[in-house]
Amino acid sequence: MNTMVPPPAEVSRITAEFGRRFPGVLAWWGRSTGQWWAMTRDAFGHHRLVEAPDPAELARRVRAVGASAGTNPMSCSSTKER
Repeated sequence: MNTMVPPPAEVSRITAEFGRRFPGVLAWWGRSTGQWWAMTRDAFGHHRLVEAPDPAELARRVRAVGASAGTNPMSCSSTKER
């Protein structure tokens, strides 16, 4: 567990940066776990919960799952219009 608690303004700045770098990826800092988290989709469109000890590692893991900067991994491209 990460014992360093980031100030709320820092959490807001980092999560906003994740939103810019990875559109559609929801990132947050877990107060109970002391870890950074993100909800994304993998290359197959499946939701993935990713956890890391710091924002840089979280970004690396989000990319490894299949989300890439400038894409919207949370959109569902297989949804048919009705």
